[in-house]
Amino acid sequence: GKYEDAFKSYERALELAPREEEYLFDYGEILELMGVLHRERKILEDAIRAFSAVTEINPDNAHAWNHLGTCLRETCRDEEAGKAFERARSITRLNRDRMFRRKRETLI
Repeated sequence: GKYEDAFKSYERALELAPREEEYLFDYGEILELMGVLHRERKILEDAIRAFSAVTEINPDNAHAWNHLGTCLRETCRDEEAGKAFERARSITRLNRDRMFRRKRETLI
């Protein structure tokens, strides 16, 4: 629940490894959550950039396409959101989803 701290940690991680898919994805998730909770369009735009970078690195990451679609929808970019959601569905339907393997343990 320490989103601000997580945000700062991921910013630092991305300074050190700007094209690391896992860091970009997690950073996008934090931004998405903060943007939705605070209803901040600018934060959601940053999340869109993060998830777009993930899809450039790994075009078959259906999870990134889905999160991208959610952020686009939240910023009222419905046509773009629909395309992102369709891309996620297509990848999943074709059983091509290739999300990165986590380099860390997830705490639940």
